[in-house]
Amino acid sequence: MMKNLLNKIKPFVTSNKGISNGALLFKNTRIPVIHILKQFTLGWDINEIKQRYPDVNKKYVLKVLSIITSEFKLKNGKQKEDQIWLPGSGRQSTSSI
Repeated sequence: MMKNLLNKIKPFVTSNKGISNGALLFKNTRIPVIHILKQFTLGWDINEIKQRYPDVNKKYVLKVLSIITSEFKLKNGKQKEDQIWLPGSGRQSTSSI
């Protein structure tokens, strides 16, 4: 699952051992993907994130979030309520990435 996930988000992220110890960063920034995902789990919406991180591409954030949440869908197409993020809802995921 992890390799498939990384392949799907690859167009929107980058990684370099010399920057942030090789953490996944949004392309053209030094903003770690995990920092943005944590903001969503804390209840921030996309406008708050863009205000705090103006250099991050809004389209990239939403696409990465969409890809990650879709990876947690069950095979029958339903989503486990405790494994999804809903942007701006303030609901936290009990899953870890």
